[in-house]
Amino acid sequence: MSRPSRRPAIARVKVGTLVGMPNDLGIVRVAEVIEDRGNLGIGGEQIVRLRFRVEGVDEDFETERPVSELTAPPTGSIIDQLRRRDRAERRKARRAAPA
Repeated sequence: MSRPSRRPAIARVKVGTLVGMPNDLGIVRVAEVIEDRGNLGIGGEQIVRLRFRVEGVDEDFETERPVSELTAPPTGSIIDQLRRRDRAERRKARRAAPA
């Protein structure tokens, strides 16, 4: 009888990689992986320590996240991300509105 694999389907992220770290508002910040904490997450998921910068603040911030919460780094500014999100929400509202 075979056992289910405990390895996550997501590829491992290496130290030094730039990733996207979405927040609750849907804005994706650029973050750098500074430490691989290992497979400490639920079901053996990889946890990484991230360093990111906030505009207007002199210090860098650090946090830990599971790899499944990370995305590709953003290509546009935060303002561009907000505009795209607002346009998508308006399109959804128009489609959902009765004719």
